[in-house]
Amino acid sequence: MKNVKIILCLLLLAFVLPQTVSAQKVAQSGFKFLDVNVGGRASGMGDAYTILGNGADAVFYNPAGLTQMQNKFDLNFSYFNFIADISYISGAAAWDLGTIGTVAAQFMAPSYPEMQGTEIVDTDEGFIDTGLFSPKALVVGVSYAKSLTDKFHIGATVKYASQELGSSRFAREGDDSEWSANRANTVAVDFGTLFYPKFGWLPSFAFGMSVRNFSQAVKYEITEFELPVRYTLGFKVDVFDLLGEIRDNMCMNLAVDAIHPRDHHERVHVGAEFTYADLFSVRGGYKFKYDEEGLTFGFGVKKGPVRIDYAYTNFGVFDNVSRFSMGLCF
Repeated sequence: MKNVKIILCLLLLAFVLPQTVSAQKVAQSGFKFLDVNVGGRASGMGDAYTILGNGADAVFYNPAGLTQMQNKFDLNFSYFNFIADISYISGAAAWDLGTIGTVAAQFMAPSYPEMQGTEIVDTDEGFIDTGLFSPKALVVGVSYAKSLTDKFHIGATVKYASQELGSSRFAREGDDSEWSANRANTVAVDFGTLFYPKFGWLPSFAFGMSVRNFSQAVKYEITEFELPVRYTLGFKVDVFDLLGEIRDNMCMNLAVDAIHPRDHHERVHVGAEFTYADLFSVRGGYKFKYDEEGLTFGFGVKKGPVRIDYAYTNFGVFDNVSRFSMGLCF
């Protein structure tokens, strides 16, 4: 009966939350750096990571995954060069506090190239150059996750996000004008669940959901915009369970995420990860309904407490993106 109630609650969330996001959906959203996925392991398998995240990097996808940590402490750093000469550095640290739960801290900081600022004026050209500037952005947050039962797990993140787009002159009524720093910040919340039914014939099956970047609207002077809220339903299973085969020190995880973003039509991420003896992993995935992104692949190696992950993403007409992550656990 308890399992039935949990499943019904998850199905209710699956119906209600997308309607909430859809009702708030607009043509575009701001703070788009919050939409960029950072993990080497996750990106290698098409970012189908809502259920598979089981280390510190789970805070970027589904904080409930923190309950699946295999060690007391987990640390993860990631760096990569994105399109348009933008680079990202991120990190997360998680501590398993036993019956209290698991806590984590995270940060993400994109680095933008210098840009030429302009100002619209009443001249033949219609604008003047105002000099070079470099946008800035930062996200920091804290997470908490706990297992309510041996099957049902929840997690939440509270994070502070800020962005600065450089100074510009803002016209007021009449001939008055003043310079604006174009800074904005907000507090956003992520929330997620995991559920392991533990079927006797399919023990590896799990499913759950996450909501990311839920916040009030943000405002630059007179322009107001929403954050890129993303609602995701996902599941994962070990393919060897489906085949009914006996395997020694091997697993082949298959994961699918169905995504309902605020500013785009529904998307699907599919990924697979083959791991041998918890030492070496090979990954691949595909992201459906993207203009440029699609095929991904990667690998990971682990030696003692150290792990290294690499992911490659095909970005179509843009430069391809390689992500590197390094982790430490004990």
